[in-house]
Amino acid sequence: MKFDDVTAAPKAPAQAVPAGLLARRGIKLTVELLLGALVFIATATGWLSYQAYRDRHSPLPNGGTPVAEQCSLWFVGSSSMHKWVTLQADMKPWNTHNRGVDGAKVDYLASRFRSDPPVAPPSAIVLYAGENDIASGVSIASVFGSLRTVIAEKRARYGALPIFYVTIKPSPTRWGFRPQQAKLNRLMAGYARGSRDLRVVNIVPAMMVNDRPGPFYQADGIHLSHAGYRRWGRAVHRALETSLPERLVRSCINPGPAH
Repeated sequence: MKFDDVTAAPKAPAQAVPAGLLARRGIKLTVELLLGALVFIATATGWLSYQAYRDRHSPLPNGGTPVAEQCSLWFVGSSSMHKWVTLQADMKPWNTHNRGVDGAKVDYLASRFRSDPPVAPPSAIVLYAGENDIASGVSIASVFGSLRTVIAEKRARYGALPIFYVTIKPSPTRWGFRPQQAKLNRLMAGYARGSRDLRVVNIVPAMMVNDRPGPFYQADGIHLSHAGYRRWGRAVHRALETSLPERLVRSCINPGPAH
């Protein structure tokens, strides 16, 4: 037995959707998409702002310890400090803490230094900062003021603890900023002359050959090579040995035979 043929019922003619309704639907969909995008952007912006705030108000890396360490040094600053991977070897026998941050400007360092938890102070702080500020167009007056803020923060926390400011180095890629760098170096040297706790380490002569930056830099013309850092190490060593108390230097540099 065969099934009977089933003839499909005729379809009702499709009715056209009014143009006004389509337009309203399109506007509604567009608004919903825009609102969704705005919510996403606001959420992402808020998260990034929170992360930036938390980063700026977190302590500097590689902090000190609750117990005083004789012969310890903090090296605070921008990437020229952070990338000093041979720091301990170059500064031996001092015990070094590299507290540099890549790309840091002075205000950023001041904020993070302010967030440091209470710890035992080092024997001295070595600071390198201001080069990034000048390269980004910050005025010398502002950079100088920010450096004084860092020193004021140090004084509020650690009193007369010695701080050694390393002058802005003559980086080949930033050679065009030398007039501003030299002005800042002069301002810091003048400020140090009236300070009991601040010394300036003039690194510029050690980095020059025939009145131009010497071969002491990496390929980017900003960051130092191992040879450049060795020169920094020798200059900082000399500054420590001539400025810190003789008893401390003698006990750290020439501790004598063990008993």
